[in-house]
Amino acid sequence: MTIDSAEMNVEWDSSRRVLVAPFKIFSGTNRVTLLAHLEPPNGNVTDWQAGLSGGTIVLPGAEGEQPLIFNRINIGFRFDTDRKRVLLDAGRPL
Repeated sequence: MTIDSAEMNVEWDSSRRVLVAPFKIFSGTNRVTLLAHLEPPNGNVTDWQAGLSGGTIVLPGAEGEQPLIFNRINIGFRFDTDRKRVLLDAGRPL
């Protein structure tokens, strides 16, 4: 898939200790708009955590068909550095 344009803004939220990055990707009539986040280990959680949430994914259908639309995305990952593995915590539309 060729990307026509993409936008991203990266911000560090020091009060929550999380890196947030809302982004948009456009490819023809395909559109992805999501919020990515990355959270380092803290006193309560020993793993790095990352995820994609909110937003919308729009994939157009064939001529005469309705587009495939995913809303309220919620995908969460944990990076277990002790055991060297990635764990999928959540991965479904809400």
